[in-house]
Amino acid sequence: MAKNHDILNDRQEIRLNEDGLQIRYATVNDIADIQNLLRITWHHTYDNILGPEKVIAISKLWHSHERLENDITNPDCHFLVMNDKTEIFATVYVRYQGNDVILGRMYVHPNRQGKGYGSELMQAIISAVQLRHGQRISLTVEPRNQNSIRFYEKLGFKIIGTGSCSEVPYDGDPTLIMVRESVSE
Repeated sequence: MAKNHDILNDRQEIRLNEDGLQIRYATVNDIADIQNLLRITWHHTYDNILGPEKVIAISKLWHSHERLENDITNPDCHFLVMNDKTEIFATVYVRYQGNDVILGRMYVHPNRQGKGYGSELMQAIISAVQLRHGQRISLTVEPRNQNSIRFYEKLGFKIIGTGSCSEVPYDGDPTLIMVRESVSE
């Protein structure tokens, strides 16, 4: 995995040349591929935690064409994808809330997990948000999703409490709130 990437400019592509991979801003033309990635990743990650029916219900809300289009086109958001020559296999999305940056989604295709792609994508989004005003980045995570919790902890996030996911109806355990205090670290 190449470790050097260049941010050309806000809203332009970010390239990883050594391995033929590309990190770039998502476009509305990517929505079907992003939905497919999210469907596969959500079923792989959450079927055993929430059950397939709940995964389908949440996905219909969170991953609808309209919601993804809004996230992609919102100037107060950064929505990146990672792809090779054949497919989009990872995505990360953040939005600004005051001086904070909120990580809304971070997913890597199950067949590509554990290869450093998630870490590289997270570094790209952290570099992208440095172009703006965010001083800390926060996220919520399902407490039974131990793989994600460990991943975020390795990237410097710390659990600071619990909360609820207000974006969709959710009747599971309270979500964990994780924060990385400075995006420039």
